Amino acid sequence: MTITRSRLLSGSGTASAMWRMSRGTLRTVLEETRAALEAADVRGPFVLVPQVPMLFFTSNGEGTALDAEPWRQQQTDFLANVDVSKQVFLGSGHYVHDHDHAEIAAKSKQFLRTLGTGANS
Repeated sequence: MTITRSRLLSGSGTASAMWRMSRGTLRTVLEETRAALEAADVRGPFVLVPQVPMLFFTSNGEGTALDAEPWRQQQTDFLANVDVSKQVFLGSGHYVHDHDHAEIAAKSKQFLRTLGTGANS
């Protein structure tokens, strides 16, 4: 039996339900993406930022919906409200762990050492 788009849309089986669900899911994902982009334009202090040490490895913005500067600035703004924090700017795309794993490991160890000495970075 050949499964065609029309059969999927008109059927009542599992494949048909999955097809209809995937179309609805796509709409939901697109709507969530639109809402996230609108929310990203909101400026001002962040609320309820946990005061725990934070180390951010910030990409060049490739693979995100934002240009490099707004992408980096949002993270910088967030960390401005964290007492013990450090931001490392990397030249790679969004999946920094795929490209800069050695630097991430070295900087993470360095950051953890500073926490052990009580020195803020």
